[in-house]
Amino acid sequence: MDTGKPISIDIFGENLNRMTDVIEDMKKIMTDTEGVAKPTDDAATSQPTLEWRIDRARAGMFGLDQNTVASILQLAVGGIRSGTFGHGDDEQDILFRMPEWHRTTTGQLENVTVPTPTGGFVPITSLAIAELVPGPVSIKHFDRKRVLNAGAEVQPWVRADADVRARFQEKVGFYTFPPGISYRFGGAAEEEQESTAFLMKAFVIAVFIICIVLVLQFNSVMLPAIVMVSVVLSLIGVLAGLLVFDLPFGIIMSGIGVISLAGVVVNNAIVLLDAIRQIQQRGVKVYDAVITAGMIRFRPVLLTAITTILGLVPMAFKFSIDFANFSYQYNTETAQYWQSMAVVIIFGLLIATLLTLGVVPTLYVVYDRYKGWLSRTFNWANGQ
Repeated sequence: MDTGKPISIDIFGENLNRMTDVIEDMKKIMTDTEGVAKPTDDAATSQPTLEWRIDRARAGMFGLDQNTVASILQLAVGGIRSGTFGHGDDEQDILFRMPEWHRTTTGQLENVTVPTPTGGFVPITSLAIAELVPGPVSIKHFDRKRVLNAGAEVQPWVRADADVRARFQEKVGFYTFPPGISYRFGGAAEEEQESTAFLMKAFVIAVFIICIVLVLQFNSVMLPAIVMVSVVLSLIGVLAGLLVFDLPFGIIMSGIGVISLAGVVVNNAIVLLDAIRQIQQRGVKVYDAVITAGMIRFRPVLLTAITTILGLVPMAFKFSIDFANFSYQYNTETAQYWQSMAVVIIFGLLIATLLTLGVVPTLYVVYDRYKGWLSRTFNWANGQ
């Protein structure tokens, strides 16, 4: 999907002259920003256009509205279709309008008068102001506002588009926009914001559903908390992996990797905690149950991590393997796109495996030792 240019800003307003000036300033800021290449805009102009601005309040004083004044200007300049002549392909429109010498001269247009409901006439110059503005090739609108766009690419040697985009946005923050002119960052920045919002919602929903399932399975609130601690601590591996490979935290692929990692970590923790509780039900003390469960579940947890990591290693090193033709490619655009997700899962899973086999049993022993005290404290707090 086309997300627009990496660096992009939309300028909104009604005054095309001011908007064009601001667009030129934005391009200068882009040029002065390190890492930006090829600033462009869509403010290409054709011949100058005479633009009339109607004073609605003053027109209302004479009992006129904007549509009435605009229709008189349309009659004077563009003309009104009053009929046709000819037949078939030779049919031509009959336009009722002023002579060409009158409608192409600004001074003559200022002599146009507008009839009022009371039977009088008001000069057009008393109701509207004419201004010569650059005539755009195409007029774009967004949310009923005129919009012009300036955009730029990022230098090929720049690995993190977000860093360049942040520098540009910071410089724009110090720019003083004229009255009536507003802006927003578009292109890849807009897509990044939407992706961030979506992934944050997805992560919150995933964690909430996991917690609900854990509470129902263990019939406890503290045990799901132990599992979620291991999920949070696995982010240490995520950040370490990105640092080792010198990769930025990509909102889309890194975010998907974190959500996928949470599922694997939770699964391993559930397997271990369930084994501990089953052994405890046989009358075994908590410390012995933790040791036994760790020995029993060590191989499944380790094999799960190893197989997942080995499967993602080629992707982490930007190899694309074609098993059908027994060939591979290195450092393709697709491989670069997926590398961040693979690194996040690999390093996150390495740390999470150590946490599952070390931190989770330790936290369970602490929980089992103090659960009686926690229960009494909770009951006392509720007046029981």
